[in-house]
Amino acid sequence: MIQRNCVVFTVSAILFLIVFSIPSLIASHENSNKQSFKSSIPQSTIQNLSSTSTGDPKLDSAAFAQKTKKLQIPFIANNGQVDEQVKFYANTFGGTVFVTKDGEIVYALPNNSSESGVRCSKNQEAKCMIQGPRNMSNTTNRLSCILHHEANIPYCTNCLLAGIAKNIGQDTQGVAIKETLVGGRVHEITGNEKAVTKVSYFKGNDTSQWKTNISAYDVVSLGEVYDGIELKLKAYGNNVEKLFCVKPDANPDQIQVKLSGAKDLRVNDEGQLEAETELGMVKFTKPIAYQEIDGNRVAVDVEYDIQNPEVGRRNQKIPNWKSASYNKTRTKKFVHSTHKHNPNSEIQNPKLEYGFKVASYDKTYELIIDPLLASTYLGGSDNDYVYSLALDTSGNVYVTGYTKSSNFPTTSGAYDTSFTGGNYQEHVFVSKLDGGLTSLLASTFLGGSDYNCGYSLALDTSGNVYVTGKTGSSDFPTTSGAYDTSFTGGNYQEHVFVSKLDGGLTSLLASTFLGGSGQDYGYSLALDTSGNVYVTGYTMSSDFPTTSGAYDTSQTGSSDVFVSKLNSGLTSLLASTYLGGSSDDYGYSLALDTSGNVYVTGYTKSSDFPTMSGAYDTSLSQTGSHDVFVSKLNSGLTSLLASTYLGEPGYNEGRSLALDTSGNVYVTGYTMSPLFPTTSGAYDTSYNYGYDVFVSKLDGGLTSLLASTYLGGLSDDYGYSLALDTNGNVYVTGQTESSRFPTTRGAYDTSDSDDSDVFVSKLNSGLTSLLASTYLGGSNDDEGYSLVLDTSGNVYVTGWTSGGGFPTTSGAYDTSYYYGYDVFVSKLDGNLSATSATPTPTPTPTPTPTPTPTTCTDSYEPNNSTSEAYGPLRSGSSYSGKICSDSDVDWFKVNITIEGTISLSLTVPSSNDYELELYDASYAKIVSSTNGSGVSESIDYDATSTGNYYIKIYGFSGSSNTTNSYTLTYTYTSKTTPTPTTTLTPGGHTAALSVSPSEVSLYDSVVVTVVDWDLNTTSSYADTGNVRIKSNSDTTGFYLGLMEMNVNSGSFKGTFVTGDTTDLSASPRKIGVGVNDTITVS
Repeated sequence: MIQRNCVVFTVSAILFLIVFSIPSLIASHENSNKQSFKSSIPQSTIQNLSSTSTGDPKLDSAAFAQKTKKLQIPFIANNGQVDEQVKFYANTFGGTVFVTKDGEIVYALPNNSSESGVRCSKNQEAKCMIQGPRNMSNTTNRLSCILHHEANIPYCTNCLLAGIAKNIGQDTQGVAIKETLVGGRVHEITGNEKAVTKVSYFKGNDTSQWKTNISAYDVVSLGEVYDGIELKLKAYGNNVEKLFCVKPDANPDQIQVKLSGAKDLRVNDEGQLEAETELGMVKFTKPIAYQEIDGNRVAVDVEYDIQNPEVGRRNQKIPNWKSASYNKTRTKKFVHSTHKHNPNSEIQNPKLEYGFKVASYDKTYELIIDPLLASTYLGGSDNDYVYSLALDTSGNVYVTGYTKSSNFPTTSGAYDTSFTGGNYQEHVFVSKLDGGLTSLLASTFLGGSDYNCGYSLALDTSGNVYVTGKTGSSDFPTTSGAYDTSFTGGNYQEHVFVSKLDGGLTSLLASTFLGGSGQDYGYSLALDTSGNVYVTGYTMSSDFPTTSGAYDTSQTGSSDVFVSKLNSGLTSLLASTYLGGSSDDYGYSLALDTSGNVYVTGYTKSSDFPTMSGAYDTSLSQTGSHDVFVSKLNSGLTSLLASTYLGEPGYNEGRSLALDTSGNVYVTGYTMSPLFPTTSGAYDTSYNYGYDVFVSKLDGGLTSLLASTYLGGLSDDYGYSLALDTNGNVYVTGQTESSRFPTTRGAYDTSDSDDSDVFVSKLNSGLTSLLASTYLGGSNDDEGYSLVLDTSGNVYVTGWTSGGGFPTTSGAYDTSYYYGYDVFVSKLDGNLSATSATPTPTPTPTPTPTPTPTTCTDSYEPNNSTSEAYGPLRSGSSYSGKICSDSDVDWFKVNITIEGTISLSLTVPSSNDYELELYDASYAKIVSSTNGSGVSESIDYDATSTGNYYIKIYGFSGSSNTTNSYTLTYTYTSKTTPTPTTTLTPGGHTAALSVSPSEVSLYDSVVVTVVDWDLNTTSSYADTGNVRIKSNSDTTGFYLGLMEMNVNSGSFKGTFVTGDTTDLSASPRKIGVGVNDTITVS
């Protein structure tokens, strides 16, 4: 049953003018900001923030802004130190917010542009000065011109901070915006959640005017401002957050807020509210709505609703706005349909009022919309990259990577708070955040005067942190007694480093080099139960250190994998070996089993990479190919216990591995091979396009491929990290550039941005089902590089993001994008969706049964319109989906490049009546099939026009089924027969469109026609031809894997020369064709 049904709106006002930057704001008021800040937070924090001066005023001010913008700011009670109309105020780092006794909210925002030509007259200055929060002079300053004379606001704002301007010796103008609750009432304003901070003011020698021990509060409540609706305020760094609590049966449509001091009001593409002022744009963040049901947070769709003066109060219905229970897309843009911004109009919205449009919700069903439990930025004023993430036993989060930012955030007492690299150099960083991602608990640099990169970290049982990577710094810090304290490489050479820090990142406990005279890279490390440290990567050094009796003590290729074992104090090299063949070999990930054996993955170009008899695959797929390898060594690194290739002709790279409780090995990475090995019943057995993610499962002896699947969309997708939960389910993260990367209903984000996004996907242990999958990203490039699971099954993901817009959560350590590439750390629940609302029994006199929530999963969603149609479909393939509600409509599309017949078959659940319709490229209905309940539908249509055709499936009279799926089968038969030829024009990365004839005998020719995938057609990438070759000596057929890579048009034809005759019953066998290859079968 529902314990509490209070819908909470969260709206943050970003307190800075968009035309100016935060660093310039802080720089202009550096001295006065520090004074105000001291009155708001403990002195110890001030020292922490100001202890890392660089000597560069711009960098110092930027660092100050970076370190302060995420702090919670208390509201100070007015005990007579400011104007009597003020009840509470908060000195944020973007300006000051006043809460008046009448419940009005006034934002006083400074403009620090040196180019502004506005000046205050003496009359305006005398009339409009307010008691500045950073200059508490005893004057007759008043807020009256702002609070009660709205016509004066555009003039008053230009001299709002005139008193401050005098104090700091420069002209300063600003802007004020006042928010009034239209139709609301405020009876009592109270401070809640008293802060530890006390504020005192001492002015002059009249002690009666001194104000001491003034209380401050983290929350200000305006009480019940509308019937059943309470309003609370919080302040963080640059932001002020409004929370409207809507009680059961209260109507959120009552909420109507009027803005005074703005010229126009509109909603931007990000869903933010923008108020245009005389001096620039002020933004209010996109609102969030949720419910607390049985102790769980359940999200509800909400958007700003701007009143239109021509319509009245506001539109009460938005076309196509569905119930949140069935809404399958994340709305990325919402602008009220009757409010269009006209740049030529002086006044766009004279009333300047906004409210909220809230989607309806079904209380009997689980509502899953917004699962982002926590998310934060982490970075400085240059590029920052992260590669590894780990959790301690308390749930704190450690990340490592490298930064080019001299002002990357560090903490007081950290091992190294100074960026010592020169221009274009990088430093390793190691940072520690709390599990809620709200606080930076510790952070340090680690490196020398050249470039330094951190690639992997792990924690021991005492909470100490081990880090590995590469360094080009001869002065990289090492410790006395370490295994190797000398940098033996020359200029532009790099060595592996392994370092150990305490859990608080205050001390370097141990640190050593590891390498030879060439290039050496450390990419992954792990600890055994005795605390010994295993490291893998690759080396180009012929003298990389190995140990007596090691499996391989000689370099055999230009680059070889290495695996090394050091003691916990990093003073001794216990074991070390090469691993590789005569070509290039690269190690990227390692893991240990319960017996201490070491598994390593990466990729190899060596045809003689060491494998073992009985291994799953003992041969490189093709000369010049990059194949995944998986190898198993004993704990002493003296014996190769098992080793196998994994891949087919093309490019295959293993990037991460993990072991389940049975000792099976899961590997992920990416492949460009359309023939990459998959297993029967796997989630996706068909190559998609470009680079695809793969996830494969091998037995512990590396003799059998237990399961293997593709995972990807219609562009490049890369898998970088995987982890297993306690049920054996597999989580994968990486980067996708695909607009059709597979996502699941109810996932956090089912829509991609215009650029690359992070993906997080969850598969079952058998790799047959995609249990959950989501995008995660902002408006530009985002890349996920590492993930781990906590003891509750929540998923932490880290990577980097560019260009802003990456989703963060209220109260996160850092909610603002800084520059270039920033690190992100995000936390999602195990379902990659909102926390499930599981009913909790509560004793009551009369128990009330609660319907069981139902989840409907359809992997092709969202496909509710022609613009979202899934496809193009593959000829000869079947697709299973669900009609989840009476309003659910599923759209698919096919693309026709030559005349032929479209054949569709729809098998429906026995209890349902579904309709099947076909539409042309102009969305006009062509033909439909409308049989009765439980009867299959079918369509055969002769397509004489090329282009897209659309397929619509929906329930008749609201028929739906959340449990059982329909199956749509699509077949296309071409009416064009290609002309046989005996020439072959190779390509690389698409598959055959048509093959003729389908059965051949001795010396017959088979013609394979492949149209260009990239530019000239949108034919399905998996339209392949099967050719049966009648032969006495070989009864198997052949599947032509002809690929296209760099050719933009035309067809490709190949000839098979066959043997004798008869059997056509065998399964197809694969033949790959690459650039400059020919096909000859005899």
